Amino acid sequence: MISIRQLSLDGYVTTFTSDKWKISKGDMTVAWGTKNMSLYTTTNGYGSATVVEGTEDLNLSIIAIVDSIDLSWNNLTGVIPDEVSSLSALHILNLSHNHLAGPIPPSLSSLTSLARLNLSYNNLAGRIPPLPKFVDPSIFEGNPSLCGAPLPSKCPGNSTFRQTNF
Repeated sequence: MISIRQLSLDGYVTTFTSDKWKISKGDMTVAWGTKNMSLYTTTNGYGSATVVEGTEDLNLSIIAIVDSIDLSWNNLTGVIPDEVSSLSALHILNLSHNHLAGPIPPSLSSLTSLARLNLSYNNLAGRIPPLPKFVDPSIFEGNPSLCGAPLPSKCPGNSTFRQTNF
């Protein structure tokens, strides 16, 4: 698993052009690939990587190893892109301790191989979509505008909705 924060701290540089991307350190290129529509991808003997191009300001928003994504503590903003659900081999998704906003994409429920999920301490809002494998409330804690199971706060329309005041 690669943490982009750790790569940056270790001196790696990620470079993107209109049709290619690479991760390098000094003169050594450690990963590279090409652009296909809004995805930058590569497959080599060491694994697969996907880079998803963001929709706001055309910034790159997520870099992922197909089976593991750990982008915790990266000050990410924006929404969780629906394209994450196209990573069908994804086992680990950790987007905790960022500034992600908006709803949790219902398409996450299509990731049948997802075994570990952490969306805690963001600014996510709305009803938690049905994610039967993830019943631990700590996965979603620190998002005061989220509601529904497995959190104790009920969503609007339920008789025990808990309003969070800022």
